[in-house]
Amino acid sequence: MPSTPCKKWLATAWLLALPWAQASTDPKSVVLPEEQVYVATTKTTQSIAEPYFLAYIARDWKALESLMHAQASWHDPTAEQLFSGAPTQGRAHTLEHLRRAFAGILDMKAHVKQRMFSSHYAVYVVTLDWTISLQDGQSLAIASTPLVVNLRIQDGKVIGHTDYADYHPFIATYQKHRNP
Repeated sequence: MPSTPCKKWLATAWLLALPWAQASTDPKSVVLPEEQVYVATTKTTQSIAEPYFLAYIARDWKALESLMHAQASWHDPTAEQLFSGAPTQGRAHTLEHLRRAFAGILDMKAHVKQRMFSSHYAVYVVTLDWTISLQDGQSLAIASTPLVVNLRIQDGKVIGHTDYADYHPFIATYQKHRNP
């Protein structure tokens, strides 16, 4: 069916009625609503993820609790064979698990190599220097453990936290300690 001048006019009028279409006549400077939502969501994610990540590395459980969603989960699938890396669900259970699992950690320092914030997700790529207390009363410093922290934000809180670590530096350091 051929297009009539009336239909073309209606289509043009409808397009011009859209708020984003009125912003500029230059198509390169048009910002679509979904782009605005993405940018705003990403900024919110960063504003929550940054203090959460710092609290996590500092093992500041009170600060972490205030940034966690009631249904928060934590998991480190790479630690399941070595430590207590089983998944947790719910803020109270997750915090209890982290307090127990991290009780022997005396110090942690993260050297951030890369961070990314995209929509509801934050990803940190770091190397971790950490010191643990051993059962014999000695401490063991583990240097340069590669770690990726993946966070998911929902309703202004961290609802998902997954760690992926390469524990080879830990194993090598622990084996040297056991067999000097």
